[in-house]
Amino acid sequence: MCHGYGVTHESFTWAIRSEAGVIDTFEKVYDTQDLIVSFDAVNIGFPGRKDLKPNSPWPHQDQDPTKPGFRCLQGLVNLLPNGPNDGGLIVCRGGHKLSEEFHKEFANEPDKIWAW
Repeated sequence: MCHGYGVTHESFTWAIRSEAGVIDTFEKVYDTQDLIVSFDAVNIGFPGRKDLKPNSPWPHQDQDPTKPGFRCLQGLVNLLPNGPNDGGLIVCRGGHKLSEEFHKEFANEPDKIWAW
């Protein structure tokens, strides 16, 4: 994941945010055209690397545990074709209903970054 060097504000990331399919999806969820967007990271995968251990799923919640209730919705846009063996976003049906419980369970986790 790339967080630095302003990559989230490059012209290509703003172009992705401006795609009609992306905007329409969020307008439907929030039932408004008045949206505020953010882009927290750009992920780059290097297929076939033998020098890195395989990445495994890391369930996490992107809701702020100090502010209960629905706060944000995360999406993912793949720029290249991918399939079930390529990784990516897995959405757990009903996960939003367990957010409060999830954060209580992992409140004392020493490495919170992966969970929160």
